[in-house]
Amino acid sequence: MLGAGARPDYVTFIGLIFACSHAGLVESGRVHFESMEKVYGITPGPEHYSCMVDLLGRCGRVEEAVELLGRMDGEPDATMWKSLLAACRVHRNIPLAERAAERLFKLAPEDAVPYVMLANVYTAAGRWLDVARVRSLMRARGVIKEPGWSWMEEGGAVHAFKAGDRDHAQAKEIFAKVREMMQRIKEGYTADTGFALHHEEEEGKAEELAVHSERLAVAFGLINSASHGKPIRVYKNLRVCDDCHTALKLIAKVYDKVIILRDANCFHHMRDGICSCGDYCFVAYSPLKSSGYRDDNPQTEGGIYPSVLGLESLPSAKIKLCRGISSDQEEGEIGEIEGCRSSYPLRQDCASA
Repeated sequence: MLGAGARPDYVTFIGLIFACSHAGLVESGRVHFESMEKVYGITPGPEHYSCMVDLLGRCGRVEEAVELLGRMDGEPDATMWKSLLAACRVHRNIPLAERAAERLFKLAPEDAVPYVMLANVYTAAGRWLDVARVRSLMRARGVIKEPGWSWMEEGGAVHAFKAGDRDHAQAKEIFAKVREMMQRIKEGYTADTGFALHHEEEEGKAEELAVHSERLAVAFGLINSASHGKPIRVYKNLRVCDDCHTALKLIAKVYDKVIILRDANCFHHMRDGICSCGDYCFVAYSPLKSSGYRDDNPQTEGGIYPSVLGLESLPSAKIKLCRGISSDQEEGEIGEIEGCRSSYPLRQDCASA
């Protein structure tokens, strides 16, 4: 733009910093952000701050992101706090996650996203009682989470799936294909059971991960397009979980297929075991490493800040450890990783499938 004599504007810098965030270019993003006012006389707006929080959070600089929010004019909005909360899950910062969630509960009390995101922070740390408490709070406040689906088009019809879905006419074939898929990628794949939301044995968690909605959709695609040279195209209204992302890359390789997954975050073009996203959203975190984490801060009770969840108003009988939380990261009341809503909303013909 500068070489052509065009002057960057407010929107230009949103695109620049957003691109830096998804490429992991921290210093470049910081330079662009700081040049807005110093060089071009453009006052950064909420969108720019949100992108910077996302950029810093992805790279593990969550405290720096908090400092940035403290320097901005006005109060951070819900988008900024969501970006920070998502980073807290990735980098296992539970105290800051609780702080961000508390702000979000006040800014958007009917929004299910912060409840889901906080629950996933606790899930990654193996804090199942705290997960159940968040779920109880959602019920008490009447907060309802958007259900998750994956779908694809085949033969002029839309085929939709949810986790463990056995309602499809080809369900028997689909589940057989899933077992075949998991067997064929066995050498290069180990289930990251920190992303399973049932509190049960490791084998059971791996089985839950295997029937996430996007894997059922891919299995359906392999069955019905085996002789076609075309890619398998799957759409998902929420973000793909990290474990499915790894599995689908390997499935694309062993079946010599191109899998294109459009989730709430971006397009994932998978071929030969590699994804076009470069795995940047996933490389910083393995929940298995944090499964034994507990917050021993004496200000907390049982590893959770009661004021954050308003638990003092809930009868103890309503707080229970529950094995019934959905097996799919995106399917149940607690399950979505980043809480993003897709720019490709679920079609009406999928909603009734």
